[in-house]
This record gives sequence, C-alpha cells and structure tokens, in this order.
Amino acid sequence: MIEKALYAGTFDPPTRGHLWMIREALNYTDELIVAVGDNSTKIPNFTVAERLKMLEGLLKNELKNNAKRVTVTAFAGQYLANFMQEIGAEVLFRGLRSGADFAAERTMQRMNQQIVPSTKTLYLIPPSEIAEISSSTVRSLIGYTGWEAVTAHYLPASVHAKITQMKA
Repeated sequence: MIEKALYAGTFDPPTRGHLWMIREALNYTDELIVAVGDNSTKIPNFTVAERLKMLEGLLKNELKNNAKRVTVTAFAGQYLANFMQEIGAEVLFRGLRSGADFAAERTMQRMNQQIVPSTKTLYLIPPSEIAEISSSTVRSLIGYTGWEAVTAHYLPASVHAKITQMKA
C-alpha cells in the first residue's frame, strides 16, 4: 500500500471521471492529496476557490467514511514534481482515457522525472462509460438551452447543483 499519493488536475469542473479516479486511487493509498493546479495554458471557467469548494463538497457527499483519507488543496507557480516532493507524496496518479492521453501523459511523466528523478506515476484506465468525460467537454456544454439536463450525466450531483446555482 502506498502511504501518500497525489492526484492533481485543474478540475474545471470536477467530473464523474475525477470522482472515479479518486475512488480508485484510494484502493492503493492510505492518504490521497487531491490538488487543484493553476494551468497557465488553460483559461478556467471557475476560480481555484470555486473548484476547491466543489471538490470538498463532492468528497463530503460521495466518499463518506473515506473522506478522512483525502485532502483537497491547491498549488500554483511550481512544477508538479516539485509540489509532489514538497508534500511527501510517493506516487502521482493520472488517468488514461485514450491514446492521445497516453502520448501527453508520457511526455509529462518524462518531464516530471527530469525535474525530480524519483517521481513515480501510476496510470489508471477508467471504465468505458466514463472514459469520454472531460472537464473541457462539460464546460463546452454549459450555457446552451437545456444544458442542465445534458451535463447531469457527466457531473456528480453535488457539483451539478453547485454549477446550476452559480449559473442561475
């Protein structure tokens, strides 16, 4: 069992795919740090504070007893490998949904190892029913007539309720 691990992303917004990753990672680690990153190549729809609040609500509502094993935090202005080292995480969990993800993740893993050679990454492959879910796709659906019904399939209930409330 891994003592402490990291699962990082932009979580803009947190999806059912993210929730699956968190639940699955908890099968391999005693403690999971879920870190909201500030990606300079992306223009977020939600502030870091809003994403943290959505994640905290999600974990409280969905993980029940396992919520104590998960900490939600944010990081910015540093490389992921350095942040991982700073918090003492042994492993970074990442998801692979497609071949395109594999190529991008392989590059990121190699860069992380160049920065901190001891960086280890474990990849999880989600089941097919959630493999196509991405925050980018969900963001592209918000705002059109009927978006609430369409996005309900991709978002955990607490996140969906929060976004619906924010957009009202």
